Amino acid sequence: MLSRSQKVIEKLRRSKSSLVTESSEQLTEDEIGQRLWEVVAAAQTAGIDAESALRRYCRRIEDCFNKNTGE
Repeated sequence: MLSRSQKVIEKLRRSKSSLVTESSEQLTEDEIGQRLWEVVAAAQTAGIDAESALRRYCRRIEDCFNKNTGE
């Protein structure tokens, strides 16, 4: 689901959509990995399947984008 999310974000960036926020923060691969790890751990602690949560959120963003662009 991460790869799908990356594709959706790239599509949003190409269309200059406001649905994706840009970060000026420069992170290393290890820092990104650590943040992803922490989010997954937090989801697990909360009894939430991180993969399903990301899938639902990605769909919601895609639906909003498609609604706004008429796709």
